[in-house]
Amino acid sequence: RRDDAAPDHPCLELFMFGSYLVELVLGLSFLFAVLGIVTSAVTEALLSSLKKRSAHLNEWMAQWAAQFIAGQGKAGADLTLEALKKHPLIASAQRGAGAPSYLAPEALAGAMLQLIAMPFSQTCIGKGLEESRGALQAHIDKLHNTDLKNVMQALLDRAASKAADGSALVARLQEEAAAWIDSSMDRIEGWTKRYAKRVSLVVALVLCAGFNVSALEVMRVLSADSSVRTELAGTAVTYVQQQCSIKPDPSKADAPAGSAAQTQADKDKEQADRTKCLQEQSQHAIEALGTPSRLGIGWEHKPAFLTAKDTLQAVVAFVVWLVGVVAAAFAASLGGDFWFKWIGDIVRLTGYKPVRKVDPSPVDPQTAAVIDRLLKIR
Repeated sequence: RRDDAAPDHPCLELFMFGSYLVELVLGLSFLFAVLGIVTSAVTEALLSSLKKRSAHLNEWMAQWAAQFIAGQGKAGADLTLEALKKHPLIASAQRGAGAPSYLAPEALAGAMLQLIAMPFSQTCIGKGLEESRGALQAHIDKLHNTDLKNVMQALLDRAASKAADGSALVARLQEEAAAWIDSSMDRIEGWTKRYAKRVSLVVALVLCAGFNVSALEVMRVLSADSSVRTELAGTAVTYVQQQCSIKPDPSKADAPAGSAAQTQADKDKEQADRTKCLQEQSQHAIEALGTPSRLGIGWEHKPAFLTAKDTLQAVVAFVVWLVGVVAAAFAASLGGDFWFKWIGDIVRLTGYKPVRKVDPSPVDPQTAAVIDRLLKIR
């Protein structure tokens, strides 16, 4: 490739055009990744302060109780939503006056089975499988809530098919109940993710509009300035390996199942570690991005609609600016991990390698003196 002349061969011209596209996409992707990291950090902080996970857990418990607990008190069992929340296995997960953001399915299943007074110790421990199953079946038939009765019947059938005696039947039934509750609790994660997506989109729009980040303007700058484009593409490639990840604590691997308090503490620590990781990653990513003004970001580069001479030009320029801001906000709402993976895929597919700047070797004084004499003689 020659820097002092235009390419005179079609293949070379195609190569240069391909390199231009790769660098342009890498530069834009890195900008979106930085915006995505900042957006994720702000979103996580907002979700923690608003306690939406706790609210979604309480909403799910209310819906679950309305379906499977309503009318059950008539059976003589003290199964109500308030009794369920006050059960030691559930109450132990509550930290202070605040509601828990997570409940272990094992704890919730154990509390439910105890509150509906399943006769485990009297009819199952040390007894045969058929005898134990018959006693539990008779107790399930007395349940008044039809949905709860049908669910417990299905759980008992699955547990009996995997058990060899009464004691094993109890353990299997508890496992099946925990698995059922765990699958029902998946909707909590779905609620939180959908809410987080909406919040992240609003946060991204505020950030992009507040700091004048237009995807179209950044694309124009990168297209026009080859040095900035190449530098930003190289930064993207080198930074993509520096993502942080939250690794589980090995010391918690052997924690007893159903320990709601321990699980809640682990969840709180995981959430705190993720928030801290995102904050640190945001700071490092912003530093790696460099001066934003060189990319056309910031209000020191006034958008065209602020300097337009007539109304029509101002309206057209504002629409273009708004499209660029919305595009940047939507890209940022996808999150930094999405764009880091995208950058990695581009590098693997294209084999792109960042251009390294080679500093000129220092000239020793004697050589410099010789060169100076030759120049004077000339």
